[in-house]
Amino acid sequence: MAVMLIARFDGDVGQLRQAYDRAHALIMSRGGATGAGELRHHCAIGDQALYIIGVWESEERVRTRWASAEFEDVL
Repeated sequence: MAVMLIARFDGDVGQLRQAYDRAHALIMSRGGATGAGELRHHCAIGDQALYIIGVWESEERVRTRWASAEFEDVL
């Protein structure tokens, strides 16, 4: 069953946006996250926070991706 992940990062929105743009460009240069099970991906900015909203194939796939040493190294 598909699941949705909402990650909230609090702080300076300008710095968060720059960090997101760098990380997103790097992930995309490596083929994106569709191979890891991500179906859709959105980024939103709110009051002093940046949100990443993703729809994944399953809870297992999203947990595996976000807990992987490879993903941590990329970020």
